[in-house]
Amino acid sequence: GDDRWVTIAVRSDDEWRALCGVIGRTDLDSDPRFASEAWRVANRAEIDAIVTSWTRTQEMHSVMRQLQTVGIAAGAVSDARDMAEDEHLRARDFYIELEHPDAGRHIYPGQAIRLSATPAAFRSDAPRHGGDTRAVLRDLLGVSAARYLSLIETGAVAEDHPTHEEAR
Repeated sequence: GDDRWVTIAVRSDDEWRALCGVIGRTDLDSDPRFASEAWRVANRAEIDAIVTSWTRTQEMHSVMRQLQTVGIAAGAVSDARDMAEDEHLRARDFYIELEHPDAGRHIYPGQAIRLSATPAAFRSDAPRHGGDTRAVLRDLLGVSAARYLSLIETGAVAEDHPTHEEAR
């Protein structure tokens, strides 16, 4: 398909021969342009064109499985839709649902790594525009109340729901 990708890493002469077999081009194994790793690197553009002509006729997961079956490192490159529809990720409860005061309820990616002693927890949704301004400038950086108020008034920074009284 358009803009669908598979990463392929051929790391040895044996893997090169295996790739040639999978793509139905065993003639390339004896081609002097590709006789060694150095020659394959030097002629990489030609190899890319040859492999691309084969992969264009295949579904990316099929390409990945065919190559992995013969010991070649290959992986389908997933886009956002692939990730959202991935059955394995759904079965592992990878996605979480959060409510945002402005954006509403949405599904977000969770943590890729699960740690038994310190499991990930999502304590809040994404901050609102300017939602952390006070905490960063006043509490963390120690900006004075007067300077903070000046920054808000000039529009240099935004605050979620600014009031002059709260700025102090």
